[in-house]
Amino acid sequence: MEISYEKIEKWFVLFVFAGYENKIKSYILDNFKDIKVFIPKREIYERKQGELNKKIKTLFPGYIFITGDITREKIDRICDTTNIIKFLTDCNGELAPVKKEEMFLIFELTQKGNLIKTSKAFFDENDLIRVVAGPLKNDKFKIVSVDRRRKRIKIKLSLLGEIREISLSYDLIEKISRN
Repeated sequence: MEISYEKIEKWFVLFVFAGYENKIKSYILDNFKDIKVFIPKREIYERKQGELNKKIKTLFPGYIFITGDITREKIDRICDTTNIIKFLTDCNGELAPVKKEEMFLIFELTQKGNLIKTSKAFFDENDLIRVVAGPLKNDKFKIVSVDRRRKRIKIKLSLLGEIREISLSYDLIEKISRN
């Protein structure tokens, strides 16, 4: 079943034990033909024994996003499966859909797929950048420091009357210019 990104549907979160996301995805797809499953992943680099290796990791460990014809009977059958914790519910015990804006952001980050690729950009101190995703989207900052090994930068942000340094991943920013 193909996932529609243009028309954002009601998506729900299923909490599972981290590391079992793909096994549970396979179980759901094999047993429930009218349910779609989405597990956002990210491509990262890890240094092991001095070598930089590309790895694919789950963006939200322990979370599976599902949509489709989800009935009480299907919920009970899914929850009876091993390694399932629960569905995200509201205070009345009803399934709580993920906000459409949040699902849209996840789809944008994954470029309408299920993998966030690492940025090929390189940044230097004092570069002017724009945040392209998240709560600081479209805000501009000057880079304070760069961690090329972790592919992260630090910026200064005024928060609660104090200047704080926060770290951002390369995949959340774009370079505007170089000073």
